[in-house]
Amino acid sequence: MLTADGYPEEKAERRRHKRYKLKDGLYAVLWPIANVLGEVLDISQGGLCFRYIDLERPGKMSSTLDIFSVDGNIHMRRIPFRIISDDDVLSEYPKAAVKVRKCRIQFGEFTKQMSSQLVQLISRYGSE
Repeated sequence: MLTADGYPEEKAERRRHKRYKLKDGLYAVLWPIANVLGEVLDISQGGLCFRYIDLERPGKMSSTLDIFSVDGNIHMRRIPFRIISDDDVLSEYPKAAVKVRKCRIQFGEFTKQMSSQLVQLISRYGSE
Protein backbone atom coordinates (compact mmCIF):
# COMPACT_ATOMS: atom_id res chain seq x y z
CA MET A 1 0.00 0.00 0.00
CA LEU A 2 1.25 3.50 -0.86
CA THR A 3 0.83 6.70 1.13
CA ALA A 4 -0.39 9.92 -0.52
CA ASP A 5 3.19 10.95 -1.34
CA GLY A 6 3.84 7.65 -3.10
CA TYR A 7 6.01 5.91 -0.50
CA PRO A 8 5.18 2.40 0.73
CA GLU A 9 3.54 2.39 4.15
CA GLU A 10 5.51 1.22 7.20
CA LYS A 11 8.62 0.32 5.26
CA ALA A 12 11.66 -0.21 7.44
CA GLU A 13 14.42 2.32 6.83
CA ARG A 14 17.32 0.63 5.06
CA ARG A 15 19.31 3.63 3.89
CA ARG A 16 22.95 3.93 4.91
CA HIS A 17 23.19 7.61 3.97
CA LYS A 18 21.34 10.65 5.26
CA ARG A 19 18.66 11.81 2.85
CA TYR A 20 18.24 15.50 2.02
CA LYS A 21 15.08 17.13 0.71
CA LEU A 22 15.83 19.48 -2.16
CA LYS A 23 14.83 22.97 -3.11
CA ASP A 24 12.96 23.29 -6.40
CA GLY A 25 14.93 23.48 -9.59
CA LEU A 26 16.97 20.25 -9.59
CA TYR A 27 16.30 17.65 -12.27
CA ALA A 28 17.48 14.22 -13.34
CA VAL A 29 17.49 12.83 -16.85
CA LEU A 30 17.99 9.17 -17.72
CA TRP A 31 19.63 8.70 -21.09
CA PRO A 32 20.51 7.87 -23.82
CA ILE A 33 17.80 5.24 -24.23
CA ALA A 34 14.76 6.16 -22.15
CA ASN A 35 15.07 9.95 -22.19
CA VAL A 36 13.16 10.31 -18.92
CA LEU A 37 13.24 13.77 -17.29
CA GLY A 38 12.07 14.26 -13.72
CA GLU A 39 12.21 16.55 -10.69
CA VAL A 40 14.60 15.36 -7.97
CA LEU A 41 12.75 15.13 -4.64
CA ASP A 42 15.54 13.99 -2.33
CA ILE A 43 19.14 12.89 -2.53
CA SER A 44 21.85 11.23 -0.45
CA GLN A 45 25.44 10.11 -0.95
CA GLY A 46 24.01 6.77 -2.09
CA GLY A 47 21.19 7.70 -4.46
CA LEU A 48 18.18 9.86 -5.19
CA CYS A 49 14.45 9.88 -5.71
CA PHE A 50 12.73 11.74 -8.54
CA ARG A 51 9.25 11.98 -9.98
CA TYR A 52 8.41 12.09 -13.64
CA ILE A 53 5.50 11.95 -16.05
CA ASP A 54 5.19 8.46 -17.45
CA LEU A 55 5.38 8.60 -21.22
CA GLU A 56 5.60 5.53 -23.39
CA ARG A 57 9.23 4.43 -23.31
CA PRO A 58 11.26 1.63 -24.81
CA GLY A 59 11.51 -1.47 -22.60
CA LYS A 60 15.25 -1.08 -22.04
CA MET A 61 16.18 1.51 -19.41
CA SER A 62 19.18 3.80 -19.47
CA SER A 63 22.44 3.07 -17.75
CA THR A 64 23.48 6.62 -16.86
CA LEU A 65 21.83 9.78 -15.64
CA ASP A 66 22.58 13.47 -15.47
CA ILE A 67 21.61 15.77 -12.61
CA PHE A 68 21.30 19.47 -13.36
CA SER A 69 19.96 22.66 -11.83
CA VAL A 70 17.75 25.15 -13.62
CA ASP A 71 20.07 27.98 -12.57
CA GLY A 72 23.01 26.24 -14.34
CA ASN A 73 25.20 25.97 -11.25
CA ILE A 74 25.18 22.14 -11.17
CA HIS A 75 25.48 19.61 -13.97
CA MET A 76 26.67 16.15 -13.04
CA ARG A 77 27.06 13.99 -16.14
CA ARG A 78 26.94 10.28 -16.90
CA ILE A 79 26.34 9.00 -13.38
CA PRO A 80 26.07 5.20 -13.28
CA PHE A 81 23.04 3.89 -11.36
CA ARG A 82 20.60 1.08 -10.81
CA ILE A 83 16.88 1.40 -10.24
CA ILE A 84 15.71 0.38 -6.76
CA SER A 85 12.01 1.05 -7.40
CA ASP A 86 9.80 2.74 -9.98
CA ASP A 87 6.23 3.11 -8.75
CA ASP A 88 2.99 4.87 -9.66
CA VAL A 89 2.22 7.91 -7.50
CA LEU A 90 -1.33 8.15 -6.22
CA SER A 91 -3.07 11.07 -7.88
CA GLU A 92 -5.65 13.46 -6.53
CA TYR A 93 -7.22 13.05 -9.97
CA PRO A 94 -7.51 9.31 -10.64
CA LYS A 95 -8.81 9.83 -14.20
CA ALA A 96 -6.01 12.22 -15.17
CA ALA A 97 -4.61 11.78 -18.67
CA VAL A 98 -1.03 11.52 -17.42
CA LYS A 99 0.47 9.17 -14.87
CA VAL A 100 3.15 10.33 -12.49
CA ARG A 101 5.77 7.88 -11.28
CA LYS A 102 8.39 8.01 -8.55
CA CYS A 103 11.75 6.41 -9.25
CA ARG A 104 14.36 5.62 -6.60
CA ILE A 105 17.87 4.93 -7.78
CA GLN A 106 21.14 3.86 -6.22
CA PHE A 107 24.30 5.46 -7.54
CA GLY A 108 27.00 3.28 -9.03
CA GLU A 109 30.75 3.89 -8.78
CA PHE A 110 31.64 7.60 -8.45
CA THR A 111 34.81 9.32 -9.58
CA LYS A 112 36.44 11.78 -7.16
CA GLN A 113 35.05 14.63 -9.26
CA MET A 114 31.50 13.21 -9.04
CA SER A 115 31.81 12.83 -5.25
CA SER A 116 32.95 16.45 -4.98
CA GLN A 117 30.08 17.65 -7.19
CA LEU A 118 27.57 15.70 -5.11
CA VAL A 119 28.82 17.30 -1.89
CA GLN A 120 28.47 20.75 -3.54
CA LEU A 121 24.99 19.89 -4.77
CA ILE A 122 23.79 18.78 -1.34
CA SER A 123 25.28 21.80 0.42
CA ARG A 124 23.76 24.21 -2.10
CA TYR A 125 20.31 22.66 -2.68
CA GLY A 126 19.71 20.27 0.20
CA SER A 127 17.82 20.76 3.44
CA GLU A 128 17.22 18.38 6.32
